[in-house]
Amino acid sequence: MAETDTAQAQKDTGSGSRLDGFVSRASQLAFGKSERASAARGALFAFGIRAFSAVMAYALHIVLARLLGDFSFGIYVTAWTWVVLIGSISPLGLHIAVVRFVGEYEAAGDEARLRGVVIGVPVIVTGLAVAVAVIGVATIHAFPGLLSQPFMVPVTIAAFCLPLFALSEAQDGVARAFGWNGVALIPVYLQRPLVVLAVMGVLLLAGWPADAPSAMIATVLASLSVVIVQAVFIITRLRHKLPAGPRVFTPKAWFAVSLPILFVEGFYLLLTNTDIAMLGFLVPPEQVSVYFAAAKTMVIVSFAYFAVRASLERRFAKFYHAGDEEGFAAALKDGTRWMFIPSVGFSILVVGAGYWLLGLYGEGFTAGLPVLGVLALGLVLRSAAGPTSSVLMMSGAQQQTAFVYAGAFVANIALNLLLIPRLGIMGAATATAITMGLEMLLLGTLVKRHTGVDVFIWSVLKPGGAR
Repeated sequence: MAETDTAQAQKDTGSGSRLDGFVSRASQLAFGKSERASAARGALFAFGIRAFSAVMAYALHIVLARLLGDFSFGIYVTAWTWVVLIGSISPLGLHIAVVRFVGEYEAAGDEARLRGVVIGVPVIVTGLAVAVAVIGVATIHAFPGLLSQPFMVPVTIAAFCLPLFALSEAQDGVARAFGWNGVALIPVYLQRPLVVLAVMGVLLLAGWPADAPSAMIATVLASLSVVIVQAVFIITRLRHKLPAGPRVFTPKAWFAVSLPILFVEGFYLLLTNTDIAMLGFLVPPEQVSVYFAAAKTMVIVSFAYFAVRASLERRFAKFYHAGDEEGFAAALKDGTRWMFIPSVGFSILVVGAGYWLLGLYGEGFTAGLPVLGVLALGLVLRSAAGPTSSVLMMSGAQQQTAFVYAGAFVANIALNLLLIPRLGIMGAATATAITMGLEMLLLGTLVKRHTGVDVFIWSVLKPGGAR
């Protein structure tokens, strides 16, 4: 009897210890002052914003799909995909490089260059995007055969969105560089879909047709509102953060870093959007709509990737430039763990509810269920080495990263050209999943060689491998 009581007491003590440990970890997460606790809170905040925004964006796409019909919706999402691609590439990587330069200048106490970069980057980015938009509109109207007639008006309207989208990307970079994740994420991921829905409702009440041009006009106005709100908050906070003083502009140094980053981000964006862009030329708009619905359903998985990346980029840059090897390695492993585990869990949930989720778009969209499963596998594979591109860019390995992405992009194009004509939208999904797996293996290996840290999930989760 005494032995039984002793065993029970030990069991109770063990349970109590585990509970105490959980409470201690939760308390540290909520109130801890360490860099790791701060980054974890930032990741959870970004994760929550992306989770809620995924719901908002999903609702937006469902409403638009039902209002526009699968043909017009396919045209709209193709035009928007090109806005995302070109609007993210036209800044030439400056919107990412600004995160690194702010960390570098803050660590050096160089306030003059700090003022210069937070002012100069948004101005340069806007100018570049305006030039690209003007050239693009002039080209499609000078050579009307480049686009089929239904795409002409929506794409022309979309060109007005390019400078707004690019400026928002630059302001997002400035906000994330200072750790202002709310300013970076809320206007883009919550405000924009709400304003699109509101403006679309006003246009329909005013008698406008429910078509792709109307939806694109609503998107342009929503993007304008995002830029204005972000600018107001950033300017207000910078006045308290950075006192007035001299400004030093060093665009040559900025571009020396940003151009390799351009190749990294450019190829990454091409990898994540090539499927939709190529489908627009190779299959009817109705099939593009089905694929887009499946791809956007998987956003609930991919926001784990973006949330961790947004939260940890500043931590990577700070530890690396401060020479804190232990902190840098811990941050890398945290990134893999925080990215992979939610990605697996949400993939299971989304695929399990996939038939119902796709059905919300309307009749015929459930045909995208097999696409959903293949894309989920690709996203899980990509998360298995953590936010590798952010690690490499923040630690000065952007050129090697660009080569990896270039190779993966070429492979992706070849796979899409090979598989789409044979398998249709399933071919695009298969090409994307294979490329994501290839990207994970190559970038994870590059991180290990460059930093000495093994970031693959099978190493991080080993006993002693996680911090």
